[in-house]
Amino acid sequence: MSTPSDRTAAGRLSRQLLDVKPAAARRRRPSEGPLRILHLLSQQPGKTGSGVALLAMVRHGAEAGYRQHAVIGIPGEEPLPGIPPLAPDEITAVRFDRPPVPFPVPGMSDIMPYRSTRFSTFTELMRAPPSASPATAPSCGSSRRRRSSPPSCGRPAPP
Repeated sequence: MSTPSDRTAAGRLSRQLLDVKPAAARRRRPSEGPLRILHLLSQQPGKTGSGVALLAMVRHGAEAGYRQHAVIGIPGEEPLPGIPPLAPDEITAVRFDRPPVPFPVPGMSDIMPYRSTRFSTFTELMRAPPSASPATAPSCGSSRRRRSSPPSCGRPAPP
């Protein structure tokens, strides 16, 4: 429960934020070319709130003439999704559920439209950067042998 002093402090901070005047934006020179934007999303475009937001940002960026590229996370077996108006060579997929990323697509919720892992349940191994060579990337278990199904990475199997 908040106290009157908490509400006063929050009100003061809110007013300060509302009073902020951004500095004038520097205009890009024509010789610099169009603004380049790299979108990063560890989830499937169009299937979650952040995926829908990505589609809208890409569409508006294209209307403004920006050069764009998207790096997205998708389950290993899924085909590369379309992100209009980006061409397939403007989309890079990080495929989850297979080496070097042998766990499901990460997300904020356990209610996703596809198999996923909550960020809050990541193990140390899942947070570690993948090895340089996918062929030698360790699975989430202690063995380097190939597995017929994705490893659990220290999490209980989904129901």
